[in-house]
Amino acid sequence: MLAFKKIMNKNKDWFESWFDTSYYYILYAHRDYSEAQKFIQNITAVLNLKKDDILLDLGCGKGRHAIYLNSLGFN
Repeated sequence: MLAFKKIMNKNKDWFESWFDTSYYYILYAHRDYSEAQKFIQNITAVLNLKKDDILLDLGCGKGRHAIYLNSLGFN
């Protein structure tokens, strides 16, 4: 927790500090569009989602999942 507090800048919200640290890039280096596509393919199959289903992506990131879901025809 102390290390986390050290990277925080009192003039910034936590997310501005976190997404601008080297830790973010180390932890999420493998998270790309192909990783998101594999995840979405698996989750849509498990949930048996239909093309006319309406989905809500509670955004937290670059929109990789929402972009791919939209390309598959989901609203």
